[in-house]
Amino acid sequence: MTFGLLSACNQEQKAERQTPPVTDGSEIPPEIREYLNKQKILCNEGDECHSSVAKVVVLKNQPPVTLTQKLEANFCTGVLVGPDLMLTSATCLGTDVLKKIKKCDEYVYFTFSSRSAGEEVHFKCAKLVDNTAWDKLEIPENALWRNDFALIQLAGTPERQEVKLAVDGIDDIEYYTWKINQKDQFNGKMVREECEHLFNSYMNPFATSAFSPYVPFANCTFNVESEGNTGAPIFNSADELVAIYSRAFPKDRIDSLIRNKRLIKNEIAPLVHATNIGCLKLTSLDVDQSECKKLLELSTLKNLENDLVHGEQNFAEFRQNVKADLETYIKYFDTKVELVFARFQDNPFIFWYELRAIPRCFRDPEKWIDSKPLKNFFLKWLLRKSFPYHYAHPTWKLAIPFDRYLKPQPIVERIDSDVNYLAIFSPYNLKKNGSSDVLLTVPKVAGNSEDLSQRLVDIKACE
Repeated sequence: MTFGLLSACNQEQKAERQTPPVTDGSEIPPEIREYLNKQKILCNEGDECHSSVAKVVVLKNQPPVTLTQKLEANFCTGVLVGPDLMLTSATCLGTDVLKKIKKCDEYVYFTFSSRSAGEEVHFKCAKLVDNTAWDKLEIPENALWRNDFALIQLAGTPERQEVKLAVDGIDDIEYYTWKINQKDQFNGKMVREECEHLFNSYMNPFATSAFSPYVPFANCTFNVESEGNTGAPIFNSADELVAIYSRAFPKDRIDSLIRNKRLIKNEIAPLVHATNIGCLKLTSLDVDQSECKKLLELSTLKNLENDLVHGEQNFAEFRQNVKADLETYIKYFDTKVELVFARFQDNPFIFWYELRAIPRCFRDPEKWIDSKPLKNFFLKWLLRKSFPYHYAHPTWKLAIPFDRYLKPQPIVERIDSDVNYLAIFSPYNLKKNGSSDVLLTVPKVAGNSEDLSQRLVDIKACE
């Protein structure tokens, strides 16, 4: 199934489709024509290039050029999505073209790979159909981006089959990309690589479902040392276009994760941000695009990142299991399991946590409040009206490092020493008033966590 591009846009383009490609030299300054005719695309040995994928040439300057000033360009990748419509990323074109400070028909060109050992075919931009994303290029946090698209009408119609666009979002298992690795000002190589999408990753916590606007992909590389990858198409196993390359995961963020011992191993898989085709505006979609329009705010992003780094939900299953075990160690209380930050001398990670069992309520006080041991103690210490209860339980250290895909991988390790508690409460007040304050003291254990001393007010019987 494919998207239907806007019929109004196609009707408007009919009169312009007869414009010949730039290899015919029509309205192209000789210097630019000569420069474009030097543009080459190499294919992997034994493979053909993808016929619908093109090198995007965005000129930095215009003729006349001098002996000291050569014609130069930036490079990226684009894909044919209509008879004469190219799709690439807005990042590829740059702010000046998107704002129309530089005219698209003077600065932007496309080179398609040759067929049957022929010459490469070149087309120029006729007009920029969609330039709504230029204001997003200055947003520093990649996860706050959306719709990094640039839709361009060509001055001519390539004799190539446009690609099909996926309507089911990013919900497949296998993906692959075709991209240009530009080696110098003229030579680029088109390569194919396998990919996999990442949901619920630290790279972009907003990416959680098939129609999230900006989705990370892993294992398909983004070559930051040379140009060409931006705008590369990503296809699903049905050869439908699902996303467009946008940006690489910033190196300074990777260095920070390694420096702060956030990783299980000091390595990260190749990662790239991509814009979801399901959010492309200039299509008629019979799908719900509400996810594409969800609010992306910096404060929300930081909260989501913090949850991935420190979030106790990572240990929800462990806490649930250990809570039942604690009942065998703690007689008088039902407890809530809290995680306390700790440092260990032998830790491979910066952030470790210790488990603490904090009294939440009195468990079945009617079964023990009138017991003989407690009564004898209570009579002896009647004036104090307090009972010191010592309890202990095994403890664990817990950490939340990231795997090579920046997904949290909780680690739980048993600590040899127990955690010892002193909980002082009043059986008298509990029996008379139905509640008692609890003065709780917990010494630090294996980690460098601090001693805990707190008063728990008005603790009642469990319901």
